[in-house]
Amino acid sequence: MFRIRRGIWATALLSISILLAFHYAVECDFVNFDDNLYVSENPNIRDGLTWEGIRWAFSADLLFQSKNSDYWQPLTFLTRMFDMQLYGTNAAGHHATNLILHLLNALLLLHLLNRMTGSFWASAFATALFALHPLRVEAVVWVTSRKDVLSTFFALLALEAHVSYARRPTRLRKTVVVSMVALGLMSKPMLVTLPLLMLLLDLWPLNRRDLSWREAFLEKWVLFLMCGAAGAVTLFLGHPMAFDDVPTRLQLLNVPVAYVRYILMWLWPTGLACYYTFPFELLETWRIAGSALALGGFSIFAIRRFSASPHLAVGWFWFLLTLLPVIGLENGGVADRFSYVPHIGLSILVAWFAAEQLKKFPALRGAAALGAAGLFAAMSVTTDAQVRHWKDPTSLFEHARSVTKGNWIAEAGLGNALIRQGKLAEALPYFEETIRLQPRYSLAHFNIGVVLESMGKPDAAVEHYAQAIRLSDLSMAHNNLGILMENRGDTGRAIAHYREAVKTDPFYAEARNNLGRALAGLGHLEEAIEHFKIGVKIAPGYFEVRRNLAVAERRMKSIKKPEPGSEIK
Repeated sequence: MFRIRRGIWATALLSISILLAFHYAVECDFVNFDDNLYVSENPNIRDGLTWEGIRWAFSADLLFQSKNSDYWQPLTFLTRMFDMQLYGTNAAGHHATNLILHLLNALLLLHLLNRMTGSFWASAFATALFALHPLRVEAVVWVTSRKDVLSTFFALLALEAHVSYARRPTRLRKTVVVSMVALGLMSKPMLVTLPLLMLLLDLWPLNRRDLSWREAFLEKWVLFLMCGAAGAVTLFLGHPMAFDDVPTRLQLLNVPVAYVRYILMWLWPTGLACYYTFPFELLETWRIAGSALALGGFSIFAIRRFSASPHLAVGWFWFLLTLLPVIGLENGGVADRFSYVPHIGLSILVAWFAAEQLKKFPALRGAAALGAAGLFAAMSVTTDAQVRHWKDPTSLFEHARSVTKGNWIAEAGLGNALIRQGKLAEALPYFEETIRLQPRYSLAHFNIGVVLESMGKPDAAVEHYAQAIRLSDLSMAHNNLGILMENRGDTGRAIAHYREAVKTDPFYAEARNNLGRALAGLGHLEEAIEHFKIGVKIAPGYFEVRRNLAVAERRMKSIKKPEPGSEIK
């Protein structure tokens, strides 16, 4: 009875603490940091659950690349469509779903750790350390980061199923493990190291000593095959990451430094931002060598101490393995959301180390309990403050500018936020600063072109659109140049730019619509219809291209003058 009451009270206290620490999330808005691209303005998401949207979710970046998807994550997109069905573009509902998933993840983790180890208070400490940490904010409060909390939900269910299978192997239980891993990979492919994590847990705390390494690998061969396939799809078919023009050699040298940065950020979470630029200043020889030696040294120490303190090795290698798929993939080599699963390993390491010490010094238990309460209170306050920086794009990027140096993404983000507020002239200096910090950022040139065009300076805008094209053959710049040429009456050059836009980005629905409209204006209805149909297939919810397709098809069937209101727009 005591254990049941203890579990109920601890669960209730943990849940209340999480909701209090993250409660402001439901007051936050969408931010122009991919939320618009992948959620709020995604033409495949904004109509809610539709058959066309579902087909897109399962095919985007698997059968074709889409600028509204960064890699194959159909389950994540389905949950976003469901949210859009329920809440529309009310950001509060989307944030609430992320928060609920984070709460469920915490409760699942508490149950999983307690079930595997039988150490309730160590499990509760590790779970609170994970769930209340300020580094969780980006994964929970950023709507785009749904993939992190959702994939972790299925990862924890997969580990729960693996524990059941390990204790009593049956075909049904193995099927559940495989299914949960598949659902996790369909949410975010970062889970590709999950089978290795299961091998770690087989060593401790499951203690499957009767299982040889060969048997353990053979038991999980389906999981390794699935994860390998997911990794290959992401690597070869997903959108390439931007690296600030950083050479591969420097990216690799940054890996040990990035691992150490994640540890330091976990120990002292200050200066957290939505984006970190590449840390050229940290790539000194002594720092790279020191980081590599520290990582290697602790790895050897943990392995040697495995018999006496297995939690050290399991927690440490949980951290190293789960971070491996994304280490160095961001420009700075670091992103707060990437630590969501890896820091569970560090929490396990610290929690069981503390429990081990309290067994040796039981007189310290009272002081340890007070210290833990103070720690979690401080973490909750810091987390709440970090959540509030995500209130809106302006708050988010102003904070990023204040805690980082030379953050060109923050400058560009502020410029974009001002454009969305209709303050185009005020946005210009931010884009100019972006170009000063990162001259090869084509989107900044494109946005300057947009601002100049709005200010009645089309010739100056053309220069920046052209520069964006020179830097990265930016499809949006081709599209805008096409519109400018069309407004000048130069339909031929307009069509040439529209063609380049769809050549550069075959799944650019707006450019397909513009190209079709321009071709239809010249009487090339058959080709126009072809582009309209592709536009409809790419963006089923894009009303304008559907309308233009219907009008063009009617005109193909009849030579008579279009009825009023049936013009292609």
